[in-house]
Amino acid sequence: MHGPDRSYSVEQGLSASPPVLPPPKIVLVSTEIELEANEIREKLDELAEDQRKEEQSQSWLKGLALSTALMAVLAAVSALQASFHADEALLASNQAILAQAKASDTWTEFQADGLKDILRQFQASQTSDPQAAADLRAEAKARSDKAGQEFDQARQLEEQRDRFREDSDKAAATHKYFAWSVGALQVGIALASVAALTRRKVVWWLGGGFGALGAGLLGWGFSGGML
Repeated sequence: MHGPDRSYSVEQGLSASPPVLPPPKIVLVSTEIELEANEIREKLDELAEDQRKEEQSQSWLKGLALSTALMAVLAAVSALQASFHADEALLASNQAILAQAKASDTWTEFQADGLKDILRQFQASQTSDPQAAADLRAEAKARSDKAGQEFDQARQLEEQRDRFREDSDKAAATHKYFAWSVGALQVGIALASVAALTRRKVVWWLGGGFGALGAGLLGWGFSGGML
């Protein structure tokens, strides 16, 4: 009994197929490195974009803070001017009332002296005593002169009253412009605060519009409404 024949010829060895080797892993490793590099590049791009957006956000937030501070300063100036012109209007109005009261009293004295002048002249014409008639005429003349002075004084007081009323009306009108300015600026500041909380530029622009309106009213008030 013979075992399996383990011998082979040279021809059999040459005709046999070579052993199959596993494929190289170099290509797979290279592909993985490229994928990781792309992912890193995308992450870097995302970080750069986030950084750019953050810088832009910080930029307009700085503008928001500066505009809010400016509106606050203008609002403070407007409030001071509104208070000042309100006091000026009240003072001029009180002076006008006082001048009117003095003018009324002077007109009353003028009428009284005028009546006394007429009465003394009538008495002088009715008396038969020359000395009494002379005294009555002298008193009548003094009353007439005094009435003339009172007439001029009353007219001057009325002119002062009119000037005080004009000053009061002008100060009240100017106060109105400053008060409107304060209101507009306060609305602008409130909207700017909302914009800072919500990070919405549209609200900031709307607040800036009210701020510009308030600044314009402030300038209009300083010009006395003559621009």
